[in-house]
Amino acid sequence: MSFDYYLGANTPNGFISCFEEMTNAVSRLYIIKGGPGCGKSTAMKRIAALCEAADVAVQRIWCSSDTKSLDGVYIPELDTLYVDGTAPHVIEPNCPGARDGILNFGDFWDSCALLAQRSEIERISREISQCYLRMYQYLSAAGALAKIYFQQVRQSVDLERISRRARRISAQQIPVRRGKNRGRQIPVYLNTLSPDGPVFLGVPEDYTICEVHDGYGLYSFVTGPVLEHALTSGYTVYAAHDPLFPNTAPLHLVIPELRFALLTSGGTFGCPPTGRRRIRLDMMTDGSESKPAAIRRKKDRFCYDQSIQAACEALTEAKLLHDELEGIYRPTVDFSRIDAFMDRHCEELLEKLTHRKHDCQS
Repeated sequence: MSFDYYLGANTPNGFISCFEEMTNAVSRLYIIKGGPGCGKSTAMKRIAALCEAADVAVQRIWCSSDTKSLDGVYIPELDTLYVDGTAPHVIEPNCPGARDGILNFGDFWDSCALLAQRSEIERISREISQCYLRMYQYLSAAGALAKIYFQQVRQSVDLERISRRARRISAQQIPVRRGKNRGRQIPVYLNTLSPDGPVFLGVPEDYTICEVHDGYGLYSFVTGPVLEHALTSGYTVYAAHDPLFPNTAPLHLVIPELRFALLTSGGTFGCPPTGRRRIRLDMMTDGSESKPAAIRRKKDRFCYDQSIQAACEALTEAKLLHDELEGIYRPTVDFSRIDAFMDRHCEELLEKLTHRKHDCQS
């Protein structure tokens, strides 16, 4: 069940983390601590590659601000999660030793060398914080403009027609299972705003995909009822939210047990066209719009696009500053010691995977 997602997102309300829900639920948790450029993401990529080489599925949890960096790796077969426990999703052990382990990469840096760079580290860190503050303000403006537009559109929506589509998706794709305990909803994100613009992670190629095309914020009238149907039938559902509207119904639904995904396209944070048959929610309005309303919408759209672009630029600046921080930390780290430390840890992990496979085959 290889599957990639984010457990946090930059939103109009600041950074929203879903890490706590997952870290509290797993049987085994490893929290990786360390500074920028100390090898946390590289270590998790190594763990993921080790599992896949052993034919064990993993779920990669990517960093929502740096699309090339990992924030976590989950191994379902062992119910084990490795996670970056540093800001903005600081994670501390709730059950140290018994369930939670700490991989402290801070043991492998030269503190004296970093002390000499303290003022520069603090300056860059302050500037990064200012970049993120500006980005959240721009996202707040974009979210407010989108909300106004969506509220206007919903006045001319055929809600019963949309509801029928939602019931049809549920009936065709999600078999009813009576007598099952209520399923589990796992909040995640499949979209993020990167320095290069909006990004969509995607789902495995062998999934059955139902695409809902919507540029009007109507997806919640489909994903909400379908999610409830799936949970009532006892399925585990990864509910992926829209970073602009993190507190509403999810933008996408993924049900690994059924290898099924309900994806929304057409918006800033939707999926690209899948090539599959689409349900056109934008065709379920009466299309009426006065000339003054059309002019206002065009102006609002321009401001919206400018806000998203400004947020991307703020992220770009933050990324460049973060690269500077990594440039300070990296020369002070003894990576040979980290490699040796990870060699030992990976040997232990591989032994657990081997025993697990043997137990399953017995």
